[in-house]
Amino acid sequence: KMHGKKSPGGMKRPHTTTNHSTLSKTQNFTSSKQTAHLIKADDFQSRGLTSAEVELEHLRRIVADIKRERSVTDSLQDDNAMLREQLRRSEEENAALKQENMALLDRSELLSKEILTASDYIVALEDRCYQANKTSLDLLQTLRDTEYEVETLKAYVIDLKARIAVYIPVRDCPIDKKLAEYINNYPDRAKLKIMFMRESEGVYEFGSSRVRVKVERDKIQ
Repeated sequence: KMHGKKSPGGMKRPHTTTNHSTLSKTQNFTSSKQTAHLIKADDFQSRGLTSAEVELEHLRRIVADIKRERSVTDSLQDDNAMLREQLRRSEEENAALKQENMALLDRSELLSKEILTASDYIVALEDRCYQANKTSLDLLQTLRDTEYEVETLKAYVIDLKARIAVYIPVRDCPIDKKLAEYINNYPDRAKLKIMFMRESEGVYEFGSSRVRVKVERDKIQ
């Protein structure tokens, strides 16, 4: 008999069981045939049959034996055909399983290539991320350095403002130029709290007063 058993691929895998009934038929037939030959002579003599009747009975038994043997042979042929069919189906199933296995191997190889490609892409992204982070850190350091330089420049500008001239003369006015030279070179600028404001040539406001300034012998009078 054939029984269906599902394989991993979804197909039924037949399996063969030993045909005990066929073997029993063959063994029983052989045993009965041998027993019939052993007892036929005694059986015929005990019934008082004639020679012709004995021969006829013998032929009948031979025919019966032949029929039984043919029946057993037919049964064996049927079993053989069934086994061949099982073998054919098993071979077909084996071929189908091999195809499935090849397809799985191809799929596995394709997945391996995809994984390798994805791994390379991830490595490239990680490298780009590292480079971007490094660039960000470099820019941050540059920004901090620039801020420090700006603060330094601010302090330098403040210092320069403290050092540059506090009075800018009017062009083409020798009196104003001399006054500017005197003011800008004064050793203690903190005392120059009240600035000169020019009104006209030689006339200045000094605080709330109006003063006249002139130059004699290259000195302010």
